[in-house]
Order: sequence, then structure tokens, then C-alpha cells
Amino acid sequence: MVTDNISQKASERVWQLTTAALFALGGIWLQNQFNMMTALQAQVIDIRKEQNQTVKDMDQRYVPMHTLNRIWSDNNARMTAIESKIDRLLLEFNHGDGPNRAAPH
Repeated sequence: MVTDNISQKASERVWQLTTAALFALGGIWLQNQFNMMTALQAQVIDIRKEQNQTVKDMDQRYVPMHTLNRIWSDNNARMTAIESKIDRLLLEFNHGDGPNRAAPH
């Protein structure tokens, strides 16, 4: 009788210690998982901040396409006007009367 009672108490103590150890290890594992996820969240936040900064830098450095098309169109109109004025001046210079008439080639 005495040995059965002692072995039963010893068995209960072993199970209690084993359960406590497993809970402790499980808690440590859960804390490590939480720390890892927190670190990953911090990395994602940092990456998003860097991405936002890169987009802002690109917006400041480069011109949007619609603005670039407008600039090209304006420059094309200016160059066409300049070319037409030069052509008109050359015609007046080459075929006009007066001292500005070009010498024959």
C-alpha cells in the first residue's frame, strides 16, 4: 500500500514537472515567434518608408509623361516658329533689294 501511494505521488509529480516544463518551453517558443513577427513588421514598415521616399525622389527628379508631352509640343511650336522666321529672313536676304543682298555663289 505504501509503495503504491508513493509511486502514485511520484508519478503525479513527474507529470506536473513535465507539464510545467512543456508550458515553459511553449511560452519561450511563442515569445520567440512574437519577437520574430515584430521584427518582420518593423522591416516591412522600413521598406515601405524607403519605397515612399524613393517614389517622392523620382517624382521630384523626373517629369510626368503628360507634362513632358506638353513641353515637347511647346518646344516643337517654338522651333517651327523660329525656323519659319529664319526661312523668311533668308528669303528677304537672298532675294531682297539693298545692301543685305547676298553675293552670288
